[in-house]
Amino acid sequence: MSFTIPSSSNVEGVEVYYSEGIAGAKKVIDVISAPGSSYTANSVQTIDVTNIPTTTDLYVWIRCFNTFARGDYSTGLSVGAWSPANAATNVGNNAVSQNSIQNNAVGSDQIEDNSVGSDQIEDNSIGDDQLADVIDFTGKTVTLPPDAVKAHTGIWSNTVQTNNFTITNQAYWQGYFVDTTSNTVTVTLPAAPDDGDIIKIVDVGANASTFNIIVDGDGKNIQGSNTDLNISINRSGFELIFLTNYGWVLTNK
Repeated sequence: MSFTIPSSSNVEGVEVYYSEGIAGAKKVIDVISAPGSSYTANSVQTIDVTNIPTTTDLYVWIRCFNTFARGDYSTGLSVGAWSPANAATNVGNNAVSQNSIQNNAVGSDQIEDNSVGSDQIEDNSIGDDQLADVIDFTGKTVTLPPDAVKAHTGIWSNTVQTNNFTITNQAYWQGYFVDTTSNTVTVTLPAAPDDGDIIKIVDVGANASTFNIIVDGDGKNIQGSNTDLNISINRSGFELIFLTNYGWVLTNK
């Protein structure tokens, strides 16, 4: 903020105040002494104004002083309608806190497109109390971390498996239809499964009693054993869940 020193040449310092409303109590922001014995008369001085509230009716006051007396307050300079052209160069880091923003004061019209990203939001700073009951994401793309997506997704493969195949752990649960009408089929489970991963397999060809479905744990135990699991009952459907200390555990059959 800039201001002009009076024509008097004996101003030794200035006091900077703010008030909320023109009649509000004046509170000291800073006391600044002249760089020499006094300021040059009629000179323009610039100061940084920080740590004041962002209200809708804010005034900043300047009061000059010397060793013998203090002058009158300046006419209040209202900055309530202050709208900097480039906020990034006018508002310092951590200058605005939750307590400084009036409820419902900031809406989509006040936020430039793509100006708020993960780097501008402090971890754990937004909870239920800071969010509206309804959030409209129409026309927006929301990207979630891979682990968060995996934890809530699952899919049945629409390809019937008739030959040996290996499963990769890309979803929370995955389901496969296996047809052993012509030959046995070996299903190799994921090499690096996560706790809670689920694999579902169905004998869709109803021929497992003739040509078995063989489940290979790829180094992980199945039902507490390091041997393959053989499925030999027609129309079988079963589910395996992975737990680090136990390997693959049969939950449905």
